[in-house]
Amino acid sequence: MSNYAKGRIAIAECQRCGFRYRLSQLSSDGQYPNVLVCRDCWSKKNEAEYPINLTDATALYRPAPDLDAVNSRVLANTTPIADITFPGPGQPFFGGGT
Repeated sequence: MSNYAKGRIAIAECQRCGFRYRLSQLSSDGQYPNVLVCRDCWSKKNEAEYPINLTDATALYRPAPDLDAVNSRVLANTTPIADITFPGPGQPFFGGGT
């Protein structure tokens, strides 16, 4: 027969605070898995240490075109080319006066 203490009466020390508890009341710490700690000293794993969830979809399966963007690239049939004004020499193209 072995001379080890039974789990229900074994006494252990919390490895953080040093108080004595029954071994059944101590649990493995969430931050450091090989450290037995009491309920008050237990801390969960830091959120920054969890792996990043990369299962999020990055593209749509069948996207619909953006109609505003498509229509902005097309000149209306009623706009004659002669009415479109372009900046003259020395004038900025995009509104900046630099």
